[in-house]
Amino acid sequence: MAVVKSVKIDGEDIHIFNSAIYIFESHSGYTLELDLIVSEVMERKYKKEQNLIIVIELENGRLIDSIMHVKNLSGGLPQLNLFCDLNDIDEYGDLDRVNESSSWFPN
Repeated sequence: MAVVKSVKIDGEDIHIFNSAIYIFESHSGYTLELDLIVSEVMERKYKKEQNLIIVIELENGRLIDSIMHVKNLSGGLPQLNLFCDLNDIDEYGDLDRVNESSSWFPN
């Protein structure tokens, strides 16, 4: 399981309280998903944006940079849910995969 060490959004380091990075598999393809628990200030600043330039540093030293889209989910802690489509998932073998067909996945 990959662990996120740091995240930059549009060149700005942001403080994250918790995070998850994974590949989501669906019948329509693969997406790289990054879920972040952030401060309310960061949530308000970025939640209305459509696209953000993201640089993710994993604890193993790997850097992932991508233009990601913001997905708005309401309720609970302040969070940013980011995603981008993937054509080639071979370079992401170290990330967990979640499949929409899994028995535990909510429908």
